[in-house]
Amino acid sequence: MFTNQIGCTVYEKTIGENRMEQYVKHFISKIYWEDKKGQFTADKAMKQSDYVLCIIPETSLSGYIPKVNDLLVCGMCNSAEPPETGTRTIMYVADFRYGSSAVQHLEVTAV
Repeated sequence: MFTNQIGCTVYEKTIGENRMEQYVKHFISKIYWEDKKGQFTADKAMKQSDYVLCIIPETSLSGYIPKVNDLLVCGMCNSAEPPETGTRTIMYVADFRYGSSAVQHLEVTAV
């Protein structure tokens, strides 16, 4: 499967002891990352929509699967907390881990 980035960092959203949001950092190597731009109609007006399509080959998964509301950053982040800029929220995860092993992957959409 074609990959164009060294990887991405996923910050898994969890709830701590004091009911505050906390994040667990996961690095996923060798991914395909594409910034997308689109338009949609809302209230009879065209609106701009920017989002990211991240394709994760099955061979890059190491036990953790991203889920909705986790935070996604292109590249490797050293910080335990998500950065202030460049962070996207995962809105959709599609599992395509079937068929030939050469094409098994996850598709993650984030805004």
